[in-house]
Amino acid sequence: MLTAFIAGPAVAEQDLLLGGDMGSAAMIKAEMTGAAVEVLIAKADGQPIDLSDEALAGVDLSGLNLKSANLRIARLDKTNLSGADLTGANLEQAWFIRADLFGAKLVGANMFGITA
Repeated sequence: MLTAFIAGPAVAEQDLLLGGDMGSAAMIKAEMTGAAVEVLIAKADGQPIDLSDEALAGVDLSGLNLKSANLRIARLDKTNLSGADLTGANLEQAWFIRADLFGAKLVGANMFGITA
């Protein structure tokens, strides 16, 4: 009987996706381009940028310096983050469904509650 409880997924994990429309505009469309993110990085002059709660689905952010960036609750479906530096980034509750993180630096990143 105890084995059944251990083997099954936690109720909280199941609830996270209940009622979520994975085909909604908020999940599949981007609110900004990779070029716009690069402009934010340049204007920040080495300071962390805030992309919290942004829809960045399908955006190419490969190789970008996103150190300590705030990507909390960001929607990153099919986003290319390969080779990006996410050292110390806040990725809490971000959606990484089918995102490309190959070679991304995630040292010290807060990845609590991400969906991948």
